[in-house]
Formats: sequence, structure tokens, C-alpha cells
Amino acid sequence: MRYLFSIALFSISLSTHAEDNLAAKLKAYADKQVVPKDFDSSAILARDVRAQLKAANERDYEAWNKIKTKEEWEKFRDEKIAALRKSLGEFPEPPKDMKIRVTKTINGAGYNIENTLFESRPGLWVTANVYCPLLPRATGKPGILIIHSHHNPKTEGELQDMGVMWARAGCYVLVMDQLGHGERRQHPFNDAKSYPEAFRVSRQDYQFRYNLGMQLGLVGESLIGWMAWDQMRGVDLLLKKPGINPDQIILLGSVAGGGDPAGVTAALDPRIKCVVPFNFGGPQPETKPLGDDAEKTFNYAGGGSWESTRNLRDSARDGFLPWVIVASTAPRYLVYAHEFSWFGDRDPVYNRYQKIWGFYDAKDRVAFTHGFGTLTSKDPVGSHCNNIGAEHRKRIHVAFEKWFGIKAVESKDRHTSEELRCWTDEAKA
Repeated sequence: MRYLFSIALFSISLSTHAEDNLAAKLKAYADKQVVPKDFDSSAILARDVRAQLKAANERDYEAWNKIKTKEEWEKFRDEKIAALRKSLGEFPEPPKDMKIRVTKTINGAGYNIENTLFESRPGLWVTANVYCPLLPRATGKPGILIIHSHHNPKTEGELQDMGVMWARAGCYVLVMDQLGHGERRQHPFNDAKSYPEAFRVSRQDYQFRYNLGMQLGLVGESLIGWMAWDQMRGVDLLLKKPGINPDQIILLGSVAGGGDPAGVTAALDPRIKCVVPFNFGGPQPETKPLGDDAEKTFNYAGGGSWESTRNLRDSARDGFLPWVIVASTAPRYLVYAHEFSWFGDRDPVYNRYQKIWGFYDAKDRVAFTHGFGTLTSKDPVGSHCNNIGAEHRKRIHVAFEKWFGIKAVESKDRHTSEELRCWTDEAKA
């Protein structure tokens, strides 16, 4: 108010004394010491952000406790998912005849791998490995998409294990490079010789995808929106496969940045019948142990400023918090997934899921999986993984066999990154 009053006086002064020098008046105003020299603006900003986050969680807590019926939930859900959709940026029209190119086929024992290119946006090609079954299934073939973590691209070992394993079980499995990773790298630095500073192969694409997220944000787009769009076009690709069962499209999002786009994509695309979003919606690897008052004190809005897909634009303000995004998929199938130890009896988000799926008499469509230890535990070391580890897959196998009849046997049949490369000289030409 003081600032506006000063501007008003200044404007009157200009109109009354037009002959006065404008530059001199501006300099005199600017020279005044408005803020003390020892003022810590960063501390004020951090405190303000924490206050806004607290207020967002309080609004969410109050709104949730007003929901008593399925109709009230669906009205709340629809408003929040509409706000989510708006925050992601502009989506183009889905391609009427998506361009798909298989550049190489790898013949394996009980499966094939198709090194595939498909155009998700005009001029934007996605590199993907499609693990294909050889044995037919009487009820049709499930389609599985796996979103890799920010650690490594589509060729990482755990991703190959899942692709081969589920293909041998009669599923089509699509694993694509996410935007900014692997063959879709958005920077020119491929090795230590081409980068002027410390080069860490396992982190370089992740660090540059943070830049990509900011660049998309500058033009009103979002990295997670572009990732979700690619996944939806991946569903298009799977549905073109012979014998695919459209009622068994499954999406898994790996630890560390894969669960976020998995949750968002499933919320936007009802063709996805089951979602497994690791580390998204509930407690995070860095979350402190939950107390008896967790229902009221839990940070439902989430955090993780290091991850460019985690803090969704306007999420706290408009209330489409991570748990809401995941819960919007009810009554479809959900595997609530955690990288490390998890204590379900204290998790307020899991309790919310139980209530929401209960509205549809579908609590048997919610399963969970988790690892052991903590993010920082050393003795024993926590269940770290690059994407989705064997420990985490144990309970996923149980759920998939129960829901979809998928009987999987673990595999270690792996290929080199060069074998799985999609861009060939011929394809580029």
C-alpha cells in the first residue's frame, strides 16, 4: 500500500510540474533504502513457500473429509483432473495414421524384440523396443508399457528382464526412451571427451532433462505432459498388435521419476486398465516415519524439487495433488508401489484409496508392493534399483496373475545397447 501511495504522489507531481526532470525523480526514488542491507530474501521466500504448502495440505484435508459418497468423489475428481489437464500445456490432435517403422527384429528364445520408431508428434520420433510373445493366449494378449526412471534409458537391464519375462508369458511389452534419454538425447554430450566438466554417464541425461523441462515451461508446455502424450501414442501402437486384449493395457512407472508420468498418463487415458506408479501419490523415499497423526500432518502435496516431473505446475494451488491423480483411476486396477519399506497401517493415502475403491465395491482391485530398508540405510542396504527390481516384482507377479492370468518367470536374457538401437543409417536416410 505504501508503494502504491508513493507512486500516486509521484504521478501527481509529474502532472503538476511537467518541467521537472523525469530521470532525476526516478533516481531519487530508487536511491531510497527500501529494504535493509541485511535482509535475507531467500529465507522469506522459503518461509512463504512452506506456508503455502501447509495451506494447500489443509485445504486438501478439509475437502477430503467432506467426501462421503461416490457422487461427491466423482465431482471432486472431475474438477481436479480438468485442472491437471489444463496445467500440462496444449496437446495436438492424435495422429490419424501414426507412422511406425520397425528397423530391426531380434529373435530370442520364446520372444522377439522389434526395434521400433514411431512418430508421436509431427517430426518427433520415439525410439522403443517392443518385446513380442511367440506363444498365443486363448484370452488375448495383454499390453504392458514401462516408463523408465531418470537413471538410465530403455536398454537398462531390469527393463530388459521385464520385457523378456512378460513377453514369454504371452504379453506385448513396450519400453521407450523417454524424452531427453538414450536415443532421444536432447544435448550433444555423449562422453567425457565431449563435455567440459565432470561427466557421469548415469546422470547426464537426467541433469539435462531438468533443463528441457524448464525450456518447455517457458512456452507454456510441460515435460510430463509431453511424456504422457508419448505414452498414449504407445498405447495406440500396442493396440495395433495382433491378438492384443484392449481390456488388459497395463502401465508401470519405475522408481525415481517414472511413477509420476505413469500416474498422470493413466489419469488422462481410460484405455489404461492397470497402473503401477512407483513413489507417486503417497510417502516418498525421503519421507520421515509416519506418526499416529499422519492423516492430518502428511504432506499430500508432495515435494522433490530435484525432479522435473514431480512438482506439477499449479498442483498445490488447484488441488490436483499426486494422490488425487492416482485415485482418479478408480475403479481400474492399481498396484500402490514403494521403492523401500512401507507401513500401510499408518499411510493415510492408502486409507483414502481403500475408501475410494470401496465406493465401487472394488477394493480387490488395489494391491501394493514395496522394497525394504530406507533411502539412506547401509546395513543392510535398502532395496535400491534402477527401475523396478526383482524384490519389487514379487508382489506385482501375484497381482498380475490374479487379475490378468499372467504367469511370469524371471529372466536374465539381456542384449547390448547397440543391439537394441532403433536408429539405423537407413532409417535416418
